[in-house]
Amino acid sequence: MKKLALVAVLATLAGCASGPNAGLSETRLLTAVYHRQDRIVPTTFPQLQMALFKQERVCGSAPVFRMDPGQTSYGTLTDMPEPSSTYENAVVAELIQVRETYFSPERVKAEIYSYRNDAATRDRIDRLFDAVEYPGVCAGQPRVKPADSDGAAKKD
Repeated sequence: MKKLALVAVLATLAGCASGPNAGLSETRLLTAVYHRQDRIVPTTFPQLQMALFKQERVCGSAPVFRMDPGQTSYGTLTDMPEPSSTYENAVVAELIQVRETYFSPERVKAEIYSYRNDAATRDRIDRLFDAVEYPGVCAGQPRVKPADSDGAAKKD
């Protein structure tokens, strides 16, 4: 009987610890309430990872890419300004790699979520995808696409 009472007390305390003061979890952030926009990025997961490696090497930081366990076509891209256990300040993109078809090349579909929805957050969302589409271009620099095969750079 004492063990049952102890288990009940521990369950109650565990519920209090994960209550409203625990902060916003990733699972709760990835709901329709916090959905901000959708994007299509003309890339693949390997190209996306290479772009993020270059971004981190050149600029000192980059969003974090994580593939879903056991799923080769699903992943997330997370931008968190400072390490935190909660997601109030995070921008998270759920990614789906879409295979090439007769009418379109391989691409990544992104659904972007954020707790905040202001101009600064929209700018962070743009910078999140700039790290993928313009690797090596740090915040505050003009967006320049990587060089073509003929060596000429493209400006956007």
